[in-house]
Amino acid sequence: MANFTYKFYKNIQDFGKGIKFCECELISSIDELEKAAISIGTFKNYSPKEKGLDFYRSIPNIALTDSNGAWKMNDNYKNAEQSIKTSISFMLGMIMTKIIASEKHGLLEIFHFKDSISVVPYPNGRGDKTPDFFGIDSNWKKAYLFEAKGTTGKKYKKDIQKAQSQFNGISTITFTSRGGRSKIFKSNEIKKHVIAAQFVNDRLVCLDIDPEPMVDVEIDLDLAVAESYAGLVTILKEFSNVKEEERILFKNEDFEIGMNEQIFERIGPIVEMINSAKKELIDKQKIILKSNYEIESEIEEMKKDIIRDQKARDEEIELSQESEEEKIEQKEIEHEKITRKLELLSGMEESNKKLKGKEGEENELKEIEENLINGIKEYHISKEKRELATELIRYSEDRMSGLFSLVSEKNETEKIFFINKSNR
Repeated sequence: MANFTYKFYKNIQDFGKGIKFCECELISSIDELEKAAISIGTFKNYSPKEKGLDFYRSIPNIALTDSNGAWKMNDNYKNAEQSIKTSISFMLGMIMTKIIASEKHGLLEIFHFKDSISVVPYPNGRGDKTPDFFGIDSNWKKAYLFEAKGTTGKKYKKDIQKAQSQFNGISTITFTSRGGRSKIFKSNEIKKHVIAAQFVNDRLVCLDIDPEPMVDVEIDLDLAVAESYAGLVTILKEFSNVKEEERILFKNEDFEIGMNEQIFERIGPIVEMINSAKKELIDKQKIILKSNYEIESEIEEMKKDIIRDQKARDEEIELSQESEEEKIEQKEIEHEKITRKLELLSGMEESNKKLKGKEGEENELKEIEENLINGIKEYHISKEKRELATELIRYSEDRMSGLFSLVSEKNETEKIFFINKSNR
């Protein structure tokens, strides 16, 4: 066990000024750090093999060393080439986000946001500008979003300030679970946190910043739990060699990992369905993102309308005998008309933007066109997610039902998933 420094900032502005709301020491064990690393590794429909488990377990051991009860920078990390440091820092940021979500915010589990069939965003054209993790407390009173940052060097302030944009696209989150339970959290009710891991005088320091916060998001909590543990279940199904005290274990000479038998039995039979659905979604996403997905004609019509309106506007201004001030005013009015038309076509809310000059106009139109393309692609991806999630739940309703509540209840008394050193 060793400690690290935790600093909380109430907003990005206070962070920029160095005004901390609180500072304290938190404690974590190497087992907890390794467990977090492994859970992060079950991503994109993949469960690490034994060598993969060793790799993910090695990350916190490469980055950190226990020095007199404090987590400090390991020499392996300190003397690494910069690009290697950046990669390790990225992983360390994800690991420490999981630790802080548990130790400071009381969440027994947080889930991948970007890799989950359980998350269905409405179209917003914002692409990948979403946070890393989401979570909800067992009493359904608080909803959380987390963006993880591992920082090196002097750029860390800029990286953290930039991270707040990951939250800007989310207006509400609707959490649902089997049995008809549902709750909507509005933007101002969602706890948003940028978690950054860094070293100060070789000592591990974790920053927790609440950014200033628009798309609505729906999350099926039972499916999220099944997804989150599916990778771990896959590992145990492939490597498990011990069953004891209502736990399924994998042991080797270095370590053991395991999980609660009841949860294992509930999720085990539907792992293949989950993995198959996620693979299907990934394949469809690739097709959608690589093509314009049947929107070429829409784009062409939009361009024709823009050119037609621009030509009419220019002709009208050239023929006009009005004063220079009136011409400028008329041009601004026509620009606003074109902008509103683009907003209607694209579904974007760009009303606060104005076109300035020919070059600025072309850049603005290009940006709105790109937003339109991304928005339509996001719509089709969301549609595919909904269909896959609906089908998955229909065929596994009995095993999905109440899964979030069961895991929450079990986590109150034991660790659903754990890792221990064999020699401890």
